[in-house]
Amino acid sequence: MSSLSQLRKRRGDAQVHPDDGEELEQPLLTGDEVPLAAVAAATPRRSATEHHELPWPLSAVAHALSAAWSFMLGLLRRLLPARQRVAPLSPLQEERLEGLRRRAAATFSDDVEEHRAALRQLWKAAFSGSPYPELPSAKHEQWKDLGFQSDVPARDLSRGAGLLTLECLLWMAREQKDVLRRLHTKADGVRSEWEYPFCAGSMNVTHTLSELLDLRGARGPPPATPAARGFMPLLAASDDAFEQLFALACRLLDVVWLEMGASYMQFPVVLSEVRGRVERALASGSANSIERLEQQLLPGISAA
Repeated sequence: MSSLSQLRKRRGDAQVHPDDGEELEQPLLTGDEVPLAAVAAATPRRSATEHHELPWPLSAVAHALSAAWSFMLGLLRRLLPARQRVAPLSPLQEERLEGLRRRAAATFSDDVEEHRAALRQLWKAAFSGSPYPELPSAKHEQWKDLGFQSDVPARDLSRGAGLLTLECLLWMAREQKDVLRRLHTKADGVRSEWEYPFCAGSMNVTHTLSELLDLRGARGPPPATPAARGFMPLLAASDDAFEQLFALACRLLDVVWLEMGASYMQFPVVLSEVRGRVERALASGSANSIERLEQQLLPGISAA
């Protein structure tokens, strides 16, 4: 059986398609506009001696200029690539996005005391009645009960998205402790004989969200995909927007898993479905708050 770390992950589609909301807002000519040729034909000719009169009425000139401007504007909209028409970010959005990209690029190291402390906090949140395993490896079979694939969690966390995932799990331990407990203990629904490991699955969620939100490099370009742009209002509203989205996506992963009656080897299919639902909800532009996004992704399902 292949390990979860070997599951193939679909890469994000950074291209903008015609159906993603980037349609032309201004056609070449509207019903109220008159083509330039028609304006010229409707204008009466003047004799060469009538130099004291304007060759065109001022209203016709103004209308012709308006038609020409609209024509040029429509032409520019067709010619400019969609990525160049992305609305600029606010200073707050830029600051938070840059910080989030730095966090996504960072890697877990068992040699860093701050990282080891975070791991101890996660153990305490999940197994409050059990003493923390001895350092330096913190090796213990109970880590697998939390959903790590190894009894040495650093082996899992040292892979891509491990540190950001650990930070998100600690956020859940503080803000949504019961949700975290229900997810890692698989408390809801009729479970499969071969379940997905929660922590390993959550690292796949972090990786997927990082791709959807264009979190590539500490100082990358402005978000250009519809999903990434749809996330920007959420980021402006809360500095823990990514953690909230992570928790929501983890809940959705478990819901889709149960909907499909999935088993371990079907995890890539479940993750792909989760990715699609999150991407469509963010790209719709209607999810202007985490609460609204939750209503779209998990209608009628409470986090409590």
